[in-house]
Amino acid sequence: MSETSRSRFVAPLAVVTVLAALVAGLGGFFIGRNSVAPPAESSADVGFVRDMYEHHGQAVEMSLIFREKTQNTTLRAIAYDIATSQGNQMGQMEGILKVWGYPMTRTGAPMAWMSGEDAQGGHTHSSGGHVQPNGMMAGMASAEQLQQLRGATGVAAEKLFLQLMITHHKAGIEMAKAGSELADTDYVKTLATKMHAGQTAETALLESELAKLG
Repeated sequence: MSETSRSRFVAPLAVVTVLAALVAGLGGFFIGRNSVAPPAESSADVGFVRDMYEHHGQAVEMSLIFREKTQNTTLRAIAYDIATSQGNQMGQMEGILKVWGYPMTRTGAPMAWMSGEDAQGGHTHSSGGHVQPNGMMAGMASAEQLQQLRGATGVAAEKLFLQLMITHHKAGIEMAKAGSELADTDYVKTLATKMHAGQTAETALLESELAKLG
């Protein structure tokens, strides 16, 4: 693919993703304006939103890298859906943090919010199993893996993308489950529950497509 063709392909998808994020961000703003007082910055609500925003960001990045590498229409559609749906959710998460008056930047260690309790005083989670030895959140691809994805072609690229995204989604599912249990605000509970359902369904689809590749 020529550089001109590549730029024509990547730009429209990037624009769609950005627009989806902006629209969702405005939605989060108006929802947040009518909400109760914002949770504390140390809350599971804020911690979940910040960490999941970062987690989603890499899923969008991997999907954009991969989509231009394959002619498999099913996998192209999956990559597009992941990029747009998670870009939309990133907009929602950025919007609610702005409403609450908190920066996007994490103030402590990743996944520290998982050591708390939910509104009913139960469902404690340990953050230890959700952070890799290199300090990255569980499921996050390393810089080396992302470079491998950029350099891969053909079926090798398809297999690598599916493997990385399955690992990424499975960790996201655990995060979403914890977020739905530990968050105090209805907004975050609902968002986390939707993420859990969506990524669970997508993971099954990704595993099915990987099995087809042998």
